Amino acid sequence: QLDPRWRTAGIGLLAALLLVGLAAACGGGDQEEVEDIDVASVTIVSGDGQTGTAGMALSETLTVRLLTASGKPATGQTVTFAIAWGQGSVYLGTVAADAGGYARESWTLGTYTGVHRVDVRSITADGAVRTWVYFTATAKSDVPSALQAWSDAFQRGIQGQPLPQASSVKVVDRYGNACESVDVTFTAD
Repeated sequence: QLDPRWRTAGIGLLAALLLVGLAAACGGGDQEEVEDIDVASVTIVSGDGQTGTAGMALSETLTVRLLTASGKPATGQTVTFAIAWGQGSVYLGTVAADAGGYARESWTLGTYTGVHRVDVRSITADGAVRTWVYFTATAKSDVPSALQAWSDAFQRGIQGQPLPQASSVKVVDRYGNACESVDVTFTAD
């Protein structure tokens, strides 16, 4: 019969050998990915040049593709989608590339009309911020919401004679953006 001290030592030795074997089996497979991990290029796939409504989310997601120097997908590497113009918002901000190297983000435009922009950035190995590409979108006004007096609303005049200035109003959306091609009817009280 085996001395209990040897049995305990044998079990400990067996456990140590199993751990070493597991560590060796798990550790060797990632070497190729580590060598080829830096992002070498970021290109726009879709979502650039859209037109949307001020204050609303765009219908198409912003999609970029990250590749390494050898042309492989930079899987797991991150880029940041940052508002550059327009005071809108993005959903996540920092996005990791999927297995194909694609990173996707949703963009809600700011509340004013005109051109808006989102930059796609990352941090380089030396800690600098690099802007790879950027998306632009044009925001149109929302639906008409109010009228604003555009000329002097309180003019004096002679009864039966034209007023010194023509009456005019500005049609605006809920954010105060001018709305175009809206019919307005003027009536006298």
